[in-house]
Parts: sequence; structure tokens; C-alpha cells
Amino acid sequence: MRDPTTNAKALEATQTYAFRNATLEDIPALKTVIEQSLRGLSTNDYSQDELDGSIGFLFGPDTLLIHDSTYFILHPSSSPSTICACGGWSFRQTLFGADSAPGRLPATRPLTSRASIRAIFTHPDFARQGLGTMVMRYCEEKAQGAGYRGLEMGSTLTGVGLYERCGYVKSGREDTVVRCPNGAGIRVVHMAGYWRIIQVPKVAGPSGGNEMQRVRNVLPKHLPQYLHGLFLCLIVCLAVNLARHFAHGSDEENATSGEKVGVIETLKDRIVSSSRRGVEKELD
Repeated sequence: MRDPTTNAKALEATQTYAFRNATLEDIPALKTVIEQSLRGLSTNDYSQDELDGSIGFLFGPDTLLIHDSTYFILHPSSSPSTICACGGWSFRQTLFGADSAPGRLPATRPLTSRASIRAIFTHPDFARQGLGTMVMRYCEEKAQGAGYRGLEMGSTLTGVGLYERCGYVKSGREDTVVRCPNGAGIRVVHMAGYWRIIQVPKVAGPSGGNEMQRVRNVLPKHLPQYLHGLFLCLIVCLAVNLARHFAHGSDEENATSGEKVGVIETLKDRIVSSSRRGVEKELD
């Protein structure tokens, strides 16, 4: 199956679409797009009763994200009023849901935890072109620039497959079932992921964010560990050369020296591998 980021990257390069911050004036249009997205793209995952009960209650705009300037609209570059897709990220504890949804937690998250991906929806007329992934990549960039180490989300059943293809995984946490006013229960799947090493091309939109900020933040933190590994590697390489230089004498002595060189080279490889994994684990 094709990597969903392929279409997204191609679209980013064309600059056919642009991002802007959502505003309070956009809320009626956002409600319409979210409803159209769910009714047009999620009928294989939710029944009619589930859609009727959840739209406007569980699924809808979160005005706190709009106030935080962390909710975005993707539109044609020539038509800012046309909402092709929408979505955001958040430093708030609330994982999912509109203003009326239960379990809202407006407290902020520490930078040592994950930020959250919030409410990505694509208008059916623009579906399966990579726009949803484009929104997600844009939100990833913004959260990275803010200093967060990774992301989590409360995904709709429809979104699980896409997020998995983009590198996110089900966390193993039991699915949340939200009861709607009409009695329908909506399953929300918890998913999570740490940063991938990616460069997000600049797309026209609000200023702020830096796609390489995370790399610059992580490398200085782990540079001493990496340099320590390199220093040990140099010592081991010196020992290898000395062992080879003095490996003269009888066949038995040469065999013993060869074993020692093999052990030292194995030790060197382990030091280099261990040092590299220490940094890559943070960047993975």
C-alpha cells in the first residue's frame, strides 16, 4: 500500500494549498465540514444512530484550540474561505472532543510528555488526495517547534488505518467509549508515536514552527553521550592496531592474538552501536 505521505509531499511541493489559523468566525463552516466528512467517509465504521448522536456532541470544533491558535484550515491558495480539510494539535490535556464533549481537561501538558493531534477532518470532495496527511504533517511540525517529544491522539475508527500507515501505533490502552445523548456509544482509539526524522517543506500559512527545531534540541542534549562513545571507540581501535602489530611468533601465539583482535573488534562494534542507539532512540 502506498505511503500516504507521498501524496502529501507532492501536494506540498505544488503550493496549490495553504494553511491559515481557524477563527471563531469559521466555526459554523467547520461544523458543516466535520459533519459532511463523517457522513460521507465514516459510514463503514459508524451506524446512522452513532453518527446522529456524536456529530455536534463529540465531533465538532474545540474553541479552546482556536483561541490557542493551534487549529488550522487547509484551503486552496486562491480561495481562503474554502475549507478542504481542518485539524490541529494541542498542548492541553484534553485528548479529543468538541466543546460539549465530556472529560475536558484544559490544563497544559509538560514538554516531557506528548502533545495531541486533534480533530483532523477532510471534506469528501477533497478526500483521498493526501490532504488529511498534509494537515497531520503540518500539526507535527508545529508541535515539534513547541518542544514536545511526541504525539498522541484519540482517533476515530475511520482514522486508525491512516495513522498506522503514517507511523503511529495503538497504545494498548483500552478504547474509550463515549455515550452520546441518544444512547449511542462511540469508540475512540488511543494512538501514539514519537517523532520521525522528517523535514516538512514550508507551506504557506501562519508564521511560527520550525521543522528541524526538534533535531537541534535533541542533539546538544545527547552530544556528550555520543562523544564518549567515540572516545572509547578510538581507544579500542588503538588496541586493535597494537594487537595486530605485536601478533608475531608461533602459530599458537598468532591464533591467540587473532582471537584477541576479534574480541576487541567485537567490543568496538558494540560501543559504536550502543552509542548510536542512545541518540537514535530519542530521534525515532
